[in-house]
Amino acid sequence: MKQVPTNHPDYARCEARAAELATRLDLYGQPLRVRRVYCDWINGSEVAAYTNSVILNRRCSSPRSALQPTPPPWPGTRS
Repeated sequence: MKQVPTNHPDYARCEARAAELATRLDLYGQPLRVRRVYCDWINGSEVAAYTNSVILNRRCSSPRSALQPTPPPWPGTRS
């Protein structure tokens, strides 16, 4: 999940959403592990708008165009 600088207008909203997701349970009754992607300022006034992949259950999902034969982005994951 996106993490923005503390002085960004969306900081409180992003932190609240991450905290809320961390209270959710998976199918085995375990808390979800929320991983954050720090998105720093770009162009002096904006941060990156999104991340283009999701890692869930040791699988990495990305747009098809991003998956033209490439190895998995992280060790232990599958594309």
